[in-house]
Amino acid sequence: MATTSQILASAVQHHQAGRLDQAEQLYRQILQTDPNHIDAWHLLGVASSQAGRHAVAADCINRAIKLNPKAAVFYGNLGNVYTSLGQIADAVNAYQQALQLKPDFVEARLNLGIAFKDQGQLELALASFQQALRLQPDNPIAHNHLGVIYREQRNLDAAVDSYRRALQLNPNFADAHNNLANVLNDLGRIEDSIASYRQAIRLKPDYAEAHLSLATALLLTGNLKEGWAEYEWRFVCGRPELPEFHKPRWDGSPLNGRTIVLYGEQGFGDKLQFMRYAPLVKARGGRVVVACNKTLLPILSRCAGIDEFVPVPGGDLPPFDVYSPLLSLPGILGTTLDTIPAEVPYLFADPELVATWKAKLSRTAAFKIGIVWQGSMSNKGGIGRSIALKHFAPLGKVDGIQLYSLQCGQGIEQIAEMQGQLQIDDFKGRLDTETGPFMDTAAVMRNLDLVITADTSIGHLAGGLGVPVWVAVPFIPDWRWFGDFKTTAWYPNLRLFRQERIGDWDGLFERIAEELKHELAARQTEGTQLLSASRAERAIPNAAAGTSSVFVETSIGELVDKITILEIKSARIEDRAKLANVRQELETLTTAFAPVREAATGQAATRLADLIAQLKSVNEALWVIEDDIRDCEREQDFSTKFVALARSVYHQNDKRAALKRQINQLLGSRLVEEKSYRDYSQPVA
Repeated sequence: MATTSQILASAVQHHQAGRLDQAEQLYRQILQTDPNHIDAWHLLGVASSQAGRHAVAADCINRAIKLNPKAAVFYGNLGNVYTSLGQIADAVNAYQQALQLKPDFVEARLNLGIAFKDQGQLELALASFQQALRLQPDNPIAHNHLGVIYREQRNLDAAVDSYRRALQLNPNFADAHNNLANVLNDLGRIEDSIASYRQAIRLKPDYAEAHLSLATALLLTGNLKEGWAEYEWRFVCGRPELPEFHKPRWDGSPLNGRTIVLYGEQGFGDKLQFMRYAPLVKARGGRVVVACNKTLLPILSRCAGIDEFVPVPGGDLPPFDVYSPLLSLPGILGTTLDTIPAEVPYLFADPELVATWKAKLSRTAAFKIGIVWQGSMSNKGGIGRSIALKHFAPLGKVDGIQLYSLQCGQGIEQIAEMQGQLQIDDFKGRLDTETGPFMDTAAVMRNLDLVITADTSIGHLAGGLGVPVWVAVPFIPDWRWFGDFKTTAWYPNLRLFRQERIGDWDGLFERIAEELKHELAARQTEGTQLLSASRAERAIPNAAAGTSSVFVETSIGELVDKITILEIKSARIEDRAKLANVRQELETLTTAFAPVREAATGQAATRLADLIAQLKSVNEALWVIEDDIRDCEREQDFSTKFVALARSVYHQNDKRAALKRQINQLLGSRLVEEKSYRDYSQPVA
């Protein structure tokens, strides 16, 4: 019969060979006969942790510690288990106990530094790694971790030195190559960072984080073909996690009537930016279903190329054939710098909200600027791109402007801190509270002359709406701003203002303020409307240039009739170019009608709403009749059905004329449209 020592030796052999189940069975066999076997408890805990059963592991190692509280290695492994459980404070305590027992315990010293870093205690982490290097000056792992802390502290040159030292000691250290690439990227040495990412991947081909970082560096330099391919590694990194669709990924082939689900991944800004691809997918001949946040459905509902929206989470997908993550579409469709779909607007504000906010914002003749300074602080990237409102202070020195806060939620408390330095209208928290995310914000933007924002979703909203927008970006911008970092291929109406030095927001906003002064001076001296979001409404007609708009008085009934027809077209037309024109015209006419509609109160307002609804119903009936008549014409069917349809046209048109006259009478229109036809209601004598 095997002795306890023999069983332990066999268990350790299994353990070292990675046969954890067999090792655990033997450790437990020992403990059945000797419940106080210290090594069996300790090693069972280590094996359990390696198998992912960390709670069991903590219990086992604590039993070993009770039996022998003087073993530093026990505390070191217990700290590792607590780290795996996310109990960082307990991990710190365990590592510190290990070091009290064994001050030269380098592994515990390194792990303590990592735990301090996880707690955000960078100075303590730095001290731990420096102490580890005093014990082992040639430890590449310690040099690598030291570089991580230096980068967190924005001591980038020191970080580079630490990573290079780690690589001198171990040239095959893939993590150090990746970390060096990250800090080279921070310093603007993008090509050098790409070389280091590639080296990390050569050493570790399945290094997902290095692949994803390589993707963003390649995209930043404009190498889109390779960049899009590498960007697919984001799913391996779990950013984002992709649901299981149980259907094949779309490969870009013609859809031929099939249904495709476009999965709206990542943040609001990503969805707003890349929803432009829906019409291109629709053009492949299929039915397009978009699955995304329920809160975004109102602002996206007017986008072209989308047949159905499904809220995520909670919505049930219809039967479909293929799917694609939204940000995979540029790669699937082979997007290059020259083929980016950059037509704007492709996002549209609600015309009635635009009209409502126009009435409120038209009270000042100042140059109206909306500002946003902070993105979501739950998004790591958003933290780096957010800007404290105090840095916007130079804008307060520009004469002739009025600032409006488009900031919602986090960050709005900073307005009070800037009293006396920035005069900001914050809308008293009314934006988007009742209408839904981005709805009021979009409508307000359509009545502003300019939006100035940090790199947040607001920049993409303004860009997609066709509103002039200036985006303040860090020294190394997000990958999507590839190019010269002054303009962008995504939005012709967007300008980038980039930090000239790392972290220098003050200098950047001084430049923005100066540029704003130049634009305002040009506007005043030349009579131009260079920045106006509504310049089409205020432009001076210029027929010679072929860009004139005719401004002429019309009857109110005729205006309302045109608005209802445009609303019907907006809901029924799918062609992207036509839809953009329809919605631009609808927004212009709705804005013009808004003051008249708001002037109607009480019973007049109720009567007006009823007449408008009736008029729209008549125009919808005429739309259907017209389609049916054309079907008959195509089929050469001139039966009684065709005759009935033809007769119904003038019946509906007479209802239409009567409703327009009632609207004119109700609102006291100066111009009144007149019609004169023979009466068909009475038989001819």
